[in-house]
Amino acid sequence: YSTGVLSVIGAQGTYTFEDNILSNVSGNVEITGEVIAAQYTITIENGTGYTITATLNDAPFISGSTLTIADTLKLTITASTGYTAGNITVSGTDADRTFDGANLSKVNTNLTITGEATANTYNIVYNSNKPTNASGEVTGNMSATNMTYNTPANLSDNAFMLTGYTFNGWATSESGVVAYSNEEEVNNLTTTNNDTINLYAVWTPITYKVEYHKVKPALASTEISGETLANEGVVYDQEFTLRACNFSLSGYKFVGWSLTENGEIAYTDEQTLSNLTATNDDIVELYSVFTPITYAIKFNIQKPTSATDEVQGT
Repeated sequence: YSTGVLSVIGAQGTYTFEDNILSNVSGNVEITGEVIAAQYTITIENGTGYTITATLNDAPFISGSTLTIADTLKLTITASTGYTAGNITVSGTDADRTFDGANLSKVNTNLTITGEATANTYNIVYNSNKPTNASGEVTGNMSATNMTYNTPANLSDNAFMLTGYTFNGWATSESGVVAYSNEEEVNNLTTTNNDTINLYAVWTPITYKVEYHKVKPALASTEISGETLANEGVVYDQEFTLRACNFSLSGYKFVGWSLTENGEIAYTDEQTLSNLTATNDDIVELYSVFTPITYAIKFNIQKPTSATDEVQGT
């Protein structure tokens, strides 16, 4: 408390009181006094991830206001989104105030109130997410990425592989569309502490082209005629039918397609196939295989009309 004012009450002329000195007392007098409660400034400092609110007698208390030794200030710390609140700290020592973690009282000096908060952490888990109609298995492994709220970081480089498919990015559900690209920088995917965020690989089957080439046999005396259109946009893991061969070669029969010039027959005409290559935008080249036709020469006996004998021999 601060010293206040002294007062002397008595009959006039029975005392003298100046400069807090009482003299010449000749009768009964009453001495009274008052003291003033000292005012102490309370500063509240809010920081990253938390806000401290204070109430005095159920009314909001604003930082920079004052308390007396008789006041009790109630304090509450609230975490910001993505953070977990810690403790409230009041400057000074037990000799300067009484503080139980939520209530501040018996203040006898200026004080500063601070708090603490920790950014939440979470994990990003990568799922290989094999397509339903994929004929192969996804290979590779990926470790989770540890994240801290409000701290950007890049997603891990995709380590999954699936034959005949290209990796397009990451979805947030098994059947979802791409939400994040490979190694994209991300931040604040969740506000919940110790949460797990699942990302799912998005796969697209590769496409390729099948082209048909004329291969003239070395002994053929004429040229191959006709054209056979390519199969465009063949999709991996989907069946397709080879084009009907429109090539023709006089004296020869088309018997199928080879994978190399002058190679053995690999596929027959209009055969249903799939997965001729696992490389995106690849061109599969097929080569016509012709074999010469065969025929028989028949010799007929022709007896002259004027002949009297029969033709002999076979």
